[in-house]
Amino acid sequence: MCAENKKPGGASAPSGEGLGSLPPQGCGSVAPRTQQRAINSRNGSAPPPMHDCVSHASAATQPQLEKECKHKMNETVKTAAPFWEGGSIRLHHADCLDLLDALPGGSFDCVATDPPYCSLTKSAPSRKPSGLKYLSSDRRAGCAARLPGFDGEDRGSFSHMRFVKGVFHALRRACAEDATCFWMTDWRQLAMVVDVAEGAGWGHCGLVPWDKTPGARPIAGWFRNQCEHVLCFKRGAGCATRMDAYAHGLFRQAAPQAARRLHQVEKPVGLMEMLLGVLAPGSRVLDPFAGSGTTGVAARRLGLPCVLVESMREYCEIAAKRLEEGGE
Repeated sequence: MCAENKKPGGASAPSGEGLGSLPPQGCGSVAPRTQQRAINSRNGSAPPPMHDCVSHASAATQPQLEKECKHKMNETVKTAAPFWEGGSIRLHHADCLDLLDALPGGSFDCVATDPPYCSLTKSAPSRKPSGLKYLSSDRRAGCAARLPGFDGEDRGSFSHMRFVKGVFHALRRACAEDATCFWMTDWRQLAMVVDVAEGAGWGHCGLVPWDKTPGARPIAGWFRNQCEHVLCFKRGAGCATRMDAYAHGLFRQAAPQAARRLHQVEKPVGLMEMLLGVLAPGSRVLDPFAGSGTTGVAARRLGLPCVLVESMREYCEIAAKRLEEGGE
């Protein structure tokens, strides 16, 4: 059995269904994009109906609702075998653009993600490992040596903009008409991300600051880098959110302590839980840059089906272990 189909500890996770009569593309992988588009066209893949899990919520018990949500998630991501699976949470070891191209349109109701910022990289000579950017104050705790770097942080400004553009176009195709997107960034990339997202057909509808408290990284002779930001977008005219939800417009909590951190730039579970808390019951969540699985932990707390995608095997293993052990 392929390693990607094993849960930590040796238990096996169920594999996804194959695509047509094509030979396997490798454990936990998806077909190349051009080949996948041809398969979807040949099979006539249709978007799953929106909020099937929600429509019967008033009559169904919670176990029945969870079963329906898991069935819908199985239909959504049957194009690839998961790296790890537990309940209605699935983790895939893949490039997010490859996996998104392999899915039918309308597969998700919400994107909640913390992508690479590339904020301190302007050109090739200035590139340096992510640990030197983000962990300078944490080295005494051994965080830089303990945690691997992460993909995509060393792109130049222009190549990063092109990458973000491709992701937003792919997300729009993969999301339902009334989907929302919560995209984390810092002040340097705010204008670029808004411009690119709107160019891809997403409507900018808000910003939620994350105040990291005075414990955030200081700057001599200047203002402390105390905030990061959640950019909010909607795919269509409306959003599939709970009208009885009144979420705060500011989140205040320190970043996870270095000694307990599972990713170099890990976000608090409470932040992701606050964002997902406005969604309608049964909303299908996607995190295409899953890292250590924080979005999955928050989605599980709220009973929402969630697909996590991570390109680095090291972080897939960390996220799978965290989710398998019920970690927070």
